Amino acid sequence: MKCNMNCLSCLLPECINDKISPQELFECDRRDKEILGEDNRKRKYSSENYLKRKESLKQEELKAYRKSYYEKNKARLQQKARENWRAKHGV
Repeated sequence: MKCNMNCLSCLLPECINDKISPQELFECDRRDKEILGEDNRKRKYSSENYLKRKESLKQEELKAYRKSYYEKNKARLQQKARENWRAKHGV
């Protein structure tokens, strides 16, 4: 038996339709906008905000890693910088 997309007058005991039609998806979005409000919905679930927070956390972790690496290898890095400067300037 084939689904006629009329759920209120369906003859089947269990729904056989696993897909959401574009009209149903549009209707769900419209109801969400009514209930939550457009601004609240965008602010709460915005993928841009999520990506910005995620990128910010990555940058903070990278900064902390670089700082700890420099502290552990400070003498070696300074020596290497001196050698490079002397080689460049012929001293």
